[in-house]
Amino acid sequence: LVDLNRTESETYLAQVETRIKGRVNSHVIVSDDLIGDLSNFVSRQEADLVVFSAHGSSGNRNRRYGSVVTSFIAYGSKPLLIVQDLPPHKINMSEAELAAQKALSVNTGARMVVNAPIAA
Repeated sequence: LVDLNRTESETYLAQVETRIKGRVNSHVIVSDDLIGDLSNFVSRQEADLVVFSAHGSSGNRNRRYGSVVTSFIAYGSKPLLIVQDLPPHKINMSEAELAAQKALSVNTGARMVVNAPIAA
């Protein structure tokens, strides 16, 4: 199953690289320590940007980011583009976001916008 997934991933990413005409390099990493191995890999690269899907494999609506993305936000050294693949109405605000929104509205009367879509 791992070999099949690796082959499918590499085939798909090769197609993406072709469409983008060589302006991107993709790599498939299979690991028992994904965060550690991915962190080491990214540190060795001269990448301009690391792109992640946001919510992780669990798809937990209560957590905006999965553990890999959260680790890179906290400890990474490269710029990140985090693509949220859940629509904003399907993501619950975290306790921190709720507290920040409450504090902002109490102190200023303003409303915080979280997870606003970006126009293409």
